[in-house]
Amino acid sequence: MGLEHLGGGRAADAETLAIAAECLETVGAADWVLAIGHVGVFAGLTAGLPRETLERLRERVEAKDASGVRAVMHASPPTVRDALAELTTLGGGVDVLGRARTTLAFSPAAAAAVAELAEVVDALVAAGLGPRLAIDLGEVRGLDYYTGLVFRAYARGLGFEVGSGGRYDSLLARFGRPLPAVGFMLGLDRLALLLERQGALDATAPAPPERVGGPSIAEGLVRARALRAEGRPVRLEVER
Repeated sequence: MGLEHLGGGRAADAETLAIAAECLETVGAADWVLAIGHVGVFAGLTAGLPRETLERLRERVEAKDASGVRAVMHASPPTVRDALAELTTLGGGVDVLGRARTTLAFSPAAAAAVAELAEVVDALVAAGLGPRLAIDLGEVRGLDYYTGLVFRAYARGLGFEVGSGGRYDSLLARFGRPLPAVGFMLGLDRLALLLERQGALDATAPAPPERVGGPSIAEGLVRARALRAEGRPVRLEVER
């Protein structure tokens, strides 16, 4: 399950992340975090590289292998090589963004991506989500799909993400209608497994639905809607 927000910019990014957080809160998940990055950082530092080199580099950054990054980029300018190696360490709390601003200031594209991400993070912190956020500027998966902010949701008790999302402004153009978009998904099986492991599932059997009828479809539907508004399960049964 999830959502897509078509159009919009950083406000849409912030709202999408907030809704993902609210979903996890509502189902009762505990000790979860949204790990947030921006593919524009890596893309800005690697513009113009051959695809083969880019793929090798992406693997090393994703593996947090700074020495491997340096080996792949041995023939590149030291400033770029050092910044890419630094990506493997730019993970942690929101304070990481301050260090990223300094490290990536020489690259206009990478610096712009950090500034864009910081604006979204600042809004989420102001909304009370600061303790639930982690920064990972070494998040480089899905570069062919995502174009901006990316995130993954992790929680105690599950050794892999329970959901993920991000901005994909170029995707809809492939289907004939260029339109910016951002969204996320939560895996229902993963979410159920997480809640089971955390002991957060309600063991109480749900109440059976109340059978609602009436002399007409209209009267039965009116009654069914009223009961559902009270939170009661209903099965509409009108013979016609």
